[in-house]
Amino acid sequence: MRKLTLFLLLFCSAIAYSQASEVKRFTFEKEKQHKTPILYLGPGSGLYTYTGLVGFMAEVPIIPHFTVFAGGGLGGWGYKLGGGALFYLHKDDYLGSAFGVGVSNAFGIDNFETSSFSLEGNNGETSYVVLDLYNAPSLNLSYQYHIKMGTAGKFVIGTGYAFPMVDSPYKLVDPVNAELDLTSKRALQIQQPSGLIISVACQFAIGSR
Repeated sequence: MRKLTLFLLLFCSAIAYSQASEVKRFTFEKEKQHKTPILYLGPGSGLYTYTGLVGFMAEVPIIPHFTVFAGGGLGGWGYKLGGGALFYLHKDDYLGSAFGVGVSNAFGIDNFETSSFSLEGNNGETSYVVLDLYNAPSLNLSYQYHIKMGTAGKFVIGTGYAFPMVDSPYKLVDPVNAELDLTSKRALQIQQPSGLIISVACQFAIGSR
């Protein structure tokens, strides 16, 4: 009888220890799974986006659902820089659908030389011109979808619209006292960083907290 009691005590202790270890392991895995990165960093590209044609994006989680971000790169209107905030529908993992608002600025190009535009009165024939492209800021509203990539990264696709904050941010420098024709003005308006946003990015988690 004493042996049976000792056996039962040892058996119950083993079960309790096993259950405690399993609970501890499950809690650890759950905490590990939802550990928040210090930041996400990676390359990006697109049209009328924060990175320009080629650049980098950095995103920092602040509180559940919310992150702030900054991006920079090179586009058709010179170097770009901008930033803003994202709201995620998912609370913990910063994946899936997110809605963003931000401001970006293309810093322009001095003495931009091209033979792709035509002047008023030249019957559509292209001419050599020199332009000063000025700062072109925009207000950006966007939708993004974040897809898990590997163990510590995500692939991001996005769309939206960049609303111009200035009109015609350029000046015809050469030839003097001339004016671009309507077609060339429209082409410059398309080149100006405002319009339908299309963006892609790869971001990798750095650190954890």
